[in-house]
Amino acid sequence: CSATGPRATQIAPWISAANTLKARFHLHLVERNGNAEYTAALAAANQAILEVPVSTADGIHGRGPGDFRMFHGSTEDFDANIWAEFLPTRQDIVAGDVLVSLLKARNDTLRLAGYFDRNAAGQFIGSSAQNVAVPPTSAPSVINTSVRRQFNYRQPIVTWAENQLILAEAKFQTGDSAGALVHVNNVRTKVGLPALAGASFTDIMQEKYIAMYQNIDVWSDYKRTCIPTLTPYAGFTEVLGRMPYGSAERNANPNVPLPASYPGTTSGASAYRNWNDPNPCP
Repeated sequence: CSATGPRATQIAPWISAANTLKARFHLHLVERNGNAEYTAALAAANQAILEVPVSTADGIHGRGPGDFRMFHGSTEDFDANIWAEFLPTRQDIVAGDVLVSLLKARNDTLRLAGYFDRNAAGQFIGSSAQNVAVPPTSAPSVINTSVRRQFNYRQPIVTWAENQLILAEAKFQTGDSAGALVHVNNVRTKVGLPALAGASFTDIMQEKYIAMYQNIDVWSDYKRTCIPTLTPYAGFTEVLGRMPYGSAERNANPNVPLPASYPGTTSGASAYRNWNDPNPCP
């Protein structure tokens, strides 16, 4: 069936978001199935979120046709942004040094201030994988409170920037590096950064790592590409490969796979990886 008029206008953004999710799913399968999944991701992303969003209060993610963002209200424990509710109870969750240092090195000032608050000394500081501030004489920054930790902040879920960088990764990995560069520079221009003359695979994935802040799918990108370079917590040799299954879930759900069925581990039971992630990062 098809729709025309106002109904079609309402349906089209949902279809676009669904195609970005479809492209995201194909990327999840690249490590298992190979580059054919990049071709499938490219086909889906070309039908996905292509409209450039307008700027919002954080200067990063857009409203309107470009991005799929959650609607939140101002009532705690009812309709508020879950990040805004969760973070005040966890003073141990602070900025990570990998992202803070990367943003500083790129002079990515818009997203540095959009993602994090300055500490009491007026600095943007991250904490290492060993939970030590870098430098250790300063307190680490926390997630931006004036915008992103407001109850009614419209948390981005599926975005134009993600879709642009899916296109960039898929084109680069299927031999179209010039086409990939266009999408990387589209995202960079949107946040006030100069265009690159050329983009490596690392450039693409770092751009996506930054753009996907607070979106758990960046973890899937890391497990697939091992970019950026991350240091495991003390005593472990690899970054966590999958979400742990709680004992209650394992006892009640017969579909939870047994540990023996996972691809392997190098750091104990918590490091088992999922079926689509057979290879650990070095």
